[in-house]
Amino acid sequence: MKGKDTMKGEKKMKKSISLLLSIVLLIMTFTPVLADSQDEYYTQAGEILGNVGVLQGDDNGDLMLNNYLKRQDMVVLVSRLFKEESVARNSSTKVPFTDVKNKYYLPYINWSVNKKLIVGKTETKFGFDETVTVQQLQTVLLRALGYNEEASNWNTVPTFANGLGIMDNIDAKANDTVIRGLMAAMTVNALRLNKKGTNTTLAESLNLNIPDP
Repeated sequence: MKGKDTMKGEKKMKKSISLLLSIVLLIMTFTPVLADSQDEYYTQAGEILGNVGVLQGDDNGDLMLNNYLKRQDMVVLVSRLFKEESVARNSSTKVPFTDVKNKYYLPYINWSVNKKLIVGKTETKFGFDETVTVQQLQTVLLRALGYNEEASNWNTVPTFANGLGIMDNIDAKANDTVIRGLMAAMTVNALRLNKKGTNTTLAESLNLNIPDP
């Protein structure tokens, strides 16, 4: 026969296993809901940017929200955000980046650097064809909002961007690779924020019609 202590131990173990299984089932049930909710937010944000001409799709109208965002493409999107794509496309100011292999992007990159929105990875390397990380995009959006000083402190960018609201309704880490849907969500969040030291949202300053959440 089993002793009382053994029986008590088995009961406790069964309760622990039961509790653990309940937690696992809860996580498995809740995680898809979170994923679906975030995907929906990405889609809504993509449509918002599509409606104002910042995000453009392919020939079939697909916004390609699951595609990774390259650094040079981020620059083109930023030029559209500022409604200066034609200015950027015809920029003649030169920057000393030697890794930009496609001449199409050079004027856009020149424009973005001289507008103090983008910096190279080094003085001579832009990071052409590299994917964008969340922290890199946070930095660009902070500059667009006028937080240049805060954007210059690389180590505190994620914390500051989170506190400001750029990452609202988004579950992503600083070193995650950005897809176009995530870019859209972060950008729409930033557009709804006031520029530094003003009561004017970034969207209002750029004359963009961005609906309230």
